[in-house]
Amino acid sequence: MITSKGKDNMQKILIVDDDTEHTKIIKDLLEECNTPYDVTCVSNGLECLDLLDKLSSEKEMLPNLILLDIMMPVMDGWETYHHLRKNLIYKQIPIIFFSARKDYFAKKYGGFFGTEFIEKPYDIEDLFEKIRNIMNPC
Repeated sequence: MITSKGKDNMQKILIVDDDTEHTKIIKDLLEECNTPYDVTCVSNGLECLDLLDKLSSEKEMLPNLILLDIMMPVMDGWETYHHLRKNLIYKQIPIIFFSARKDYFAKKYGGFFGTEFIEKPYDIEDLFEKIRNIMNPC
C-alpha cells in the first residue's frame, strides 16, 4: 500500500489499482497539480475495503473520490463496487472506473455504475478534468 501524505485540509482520493507503477505516477501528478489532493493507493478491492473500514472505525476522513480499476487480483473492481454500494457509509463516495478493457460491457456498465468511466490508456488532462468536475462541481 502507498500511503498518503496526510494533509488534513486537502480533498482525499483513493486509487485502487494493481499496477503500482501507474498508481505512483497518478499519485505524484495529483499531489503536485494546481489543486493538490491527498492521495492513497491500494492494489486491490479487499485492501480498499479494509482501509475504508479502518478509516471509518478510527473516525478518519473518508476519501472524497475513489479511482477504481476493474481488472485486479484478489477482488476486482466490480465486486469492490458492489461491496461499497451495500455499505451506507461508503455508498455516497463517487467512483471513477478505469480499465484497459475495451469491450462494450466495461464501457457501458462502468459509466452506468460509476460516476465516470475512463479507458486506459487515457489522457491525463481528461482524467484531471473529470476529477475536478466531481470534486468541485459548479
